[in-house]
Formats: sequence, C-alpha cells, structure tokens
Amino acid sequence: MPILLIVDLLAEREAFGKKGVEEIVKHFPNHEILLWAPHVENPLDYSFGTRIEEPNEYDVVVITGSRRNVSMWEPWMDRVAKLIKECEVPLYGICFGHQII
Repeated sequence: MPILLIVDLLAEREAFGKKGVEEIVKHFPNHEILLWAPHVENPLDYSFGTRIEEPNEYDVVVITGSRRNVSMWEPWMDRVAKLIKECEVPLYGICFGHQII
C-alpha cells in the first residue's frame, strides 16, 4: 500500500488541523496515512493515521498550512526544509506548505 506523509502543521488545532487533514485524506483512499507534526510535542489524536516522530518512508508528501510565517523562521522549520530538500517523491504544499517549498 502506498504511503502518504502529511506534514501536519496545524496538529494543535481541532477545527483547522483535524478537519483539514480529513479533507486531504479523502483524496488518498488507498494509502497508509502517516502524520508528522515537527512543531509540537503533543499533537491532537485524530483517530486516523499513524503519528510518527520522524519521517523516513513515504510515497507522496503533503505539507499543510500553519499559523506560523515562513519569513519568521523557527527552529522546527529546519526539519521541514530538510525533508523538502531530500524529497524524491511527489510533494504538495498548501499555503504555508507551498511557501516553505
């Protein structure tokens, strides 16, 4: 089964984070879902997908929006930038995700 990695940058917000990720996941019905939230220590439990500490295997990546601003760099953004630089699979960014790409 192909693996969808969602870089979940709204994992601390029920309304935007969970609901937004649910909308993304609908378009990948035959994928295993991995959720990575490098900006928070205790992301919300969505009752779907698997939360991971660090991504290492995936077939497609979606980077969500964030409440943060790319022009105001924060340390956790280095981890996302590293993922982007090393990514060799299809990569899609929404709002903040597009900006950081």
